[in-house]
Amino acid sequence: MKQNMKKVLILVTFVIVFAGAHAADDQYQCGIPRARTQFLIVKGEAALHGHWPWHVALWLKQKDGSEKYSCGGTLISYKFVLTAAHCVLSENRHQLLRSAKDVTIWAGVFNLRNPELDTRQVRSVAKIHVTGYTRDSLLHDIALLELTEPVTYSGYVLPACLNAEPNLRTDVGAVVGWGVADDDKPSPTLKKLKLPVVAESECLKSDPLIFGVALQQELFCAGFANGSAPCNGDSGGGLMMQRGDAWYLAGIVSFTKVRGSGSDLCLADSYTAFTNVTAYWDWIEKTTNIDFRGKYNEERDIPCKTPDGTDGTCVPLQQCVNIFNMIRAPLIAQEDVTYISRSVCHIAGIPRAVCCEKQQIEPIPLKPNALLLPSDCGRSRVRTFPPNRGQSTSVFEFPWMAMIRFQMRKNGVIPFCLGTLLNTRYVLSVSGCMSKQKTAKVDHVRLGEHTESTDIDCTFDDRGRRLCAEHVMDVKIESIIRHPQFDVPMYTNDLAIVRMAADVQYSDHIRPICLPLNSPHRTRIPDNLLITAWDMDLMAKNQYIGELRRYPQIKVDIDTCQRRLEAVGFAPSLTEDRMCPQQLGPEFNCQRMAGAPIGAYVDMDGERFVQFGLWKFAPLNCTVRESVPALAMNLGRYLDWILDNILPSDLSIIKKT
Repeated sequence: MKQNMKKVLILVTFVIVFAGAHAADDQYQCGIPRARTQFLIVKGEAALHGHWPWHVALWLKQKDGSEKYSCGGTLISYKFVLTAAHCVLSENRHQLLRSAKDVTIWAGVFNLRNPELDTRQVRSVAKIHVTGYTRDSLLHDIALLELTEPVTYSGYVLPACLNAEPNLRTDVGAVVGWGVADDDKPSPTLKKLKLPVVAESECLKSDPLIFGVALQQELFCAGFANGSAPCNGDSGGGLMMQRGDAWYLAGIVSFTKVRGSGSDLCLADSYTAFTNVTAYWDWIEKTTNIDFRGKYNEERDIPCKTPDGTDGTCVPLQQCVNIFNMIRAPLIAQEDVTYISRSVCHIAGIPRAVCCEKQQIEPIPLKPNALLLPSDCGRSRVRTFPPNRGQSTSVFEFPWMAMIRFQMRKNGVIPFCLGTLLNTRYVLSVSGCMSKQKTAKVDHVRLGEHTESTDIDCTFDDRGRRLCAEHVMDVKIESIIRHPQFDVPMYTNDLAIVRMAADVQYSDHIRPICLPLNSPHRTRIPDNLLITAWDMDLMAKNQYIGELRRYPQIKVDIDTCQRRLEAVGFAPSLTEDRMCPQQLGPEFNCQRMAGAPIGAYVDMDGERFVQFGLWKFAPLNCTVRESVPALAMNLGRYLDWILDNILPSDLSIIKKT
């Protein structure tokens, strides 16, 4: 009781700990803009001056002596810029590259027509480095520009980090540039576009002739093919991926389709091919004599002392597990406030850094929006231990289960998709289920449901006492964000995030689920799993009925899953962004469970139920289902996308500014 009286709201803690935390110095961290206007990265944010301090403009000298803007580029150190090799191609057919003296770099600018003279830095190029590029091939479209003198780092001129993640299939990146806009004229100011990475098969299918070369490891495709694409003038610019607080250069804008009929303008209704920077790591390091391979922030190992006097390392807040969990709690004890305040340290460019015990440091960086997911997740008032078969659940056992309900049909049926509560404002579900309801509109989210046929759900505890939940809660829907590459290719990227119109209050029958934020859970899925779902009344046109049930599962490796699905006529190309749960029986659910969570109890500051997957598809034949696993989205591979697309709410510990 005494401790509860000493608790304070977490919002107050943020003010105590981080208000005016950093003094300016000459240190820097790659990939982190200093010109920040807000902590959270918001989808659709316009490019602003200083937000992309590594993006530079290439100017080429013309025959009449004038200079003309040509391409973009990415600053990766004091003296080196990465761009596309075709941007510095010579006009002389007998010479591959232009003379380096014909190339000029502008850094620290936002408006090319009226450049910001107080932040602009102009540098000439001493040497152009390429590797394997020829006029007759689209491969190896990468060039390093070595500057005659180094740039000076400032809030508007900073280097990007280099991406080392080989698998980009589930990522969404950002491209900025001064390329042509909707009116086919170059944009005077920097524009930003978010693009999802596209599977090789999908890119190839869109145009085998143009993108056949994209199946090489040196290239990958990204885009929507819907009229939003990098265009003329964007070449050489970078596709940036956010990892934790920092932005990493993953690709270089290389080529796309042209409109035809003699036009050399890009076709916006097409994917874009990017040079894969990761494939050129060795060449970049050898040419620049710079070590880029340190993991996020490990290249800046800043020792410190924790409040307890032990040796620690200064890291971004979201990489320190114990302090990160303190911050995410809805209430925090006064002694924890004091501990966090005394832990504050400084890394240039990092908005929130703490001195962390080395055993508490999270090796996989989390995005800042991870603070919006509550630490008190995955816990329920009741937990039962069933035998190895499907069985009914207790009323309070899975309080994170949600229904995304549609408007009532003429026959009185209210169809819905399954989902899970992430926090007070968001529910995670699947795109495919909502897309199939063509005649009904999504209407509201229902929380706290256990048995649809009863108004009040009740159960009995071990002592025989009757426990009843409160009424279910129906909350209107504000917006739905579907993964931009849903079902491209088939059976992939089936995720949707539902933002409710109002915050909900937690109770015994309404609580959030945990996501696998921290290692090892982010990369290691347990073998024994559970799926929770309602049964379906097939006679009422797929209306879910009855009470919530659980079905024990076992994880099947990707290769075995691929073979079993192919044996029954399904041939999806499986990668690590999928997972395959196999029902154990003897009781099987042979119905659709779109959006059902696949999870397990794991040790995460005590035992918590963590959602590792999101049910996507399985053969509906019961005999087949006994031996063929289902397909699900591996949420560990989609965490960045989820965090990118959630925003603060009225009850959030971080406020949008």
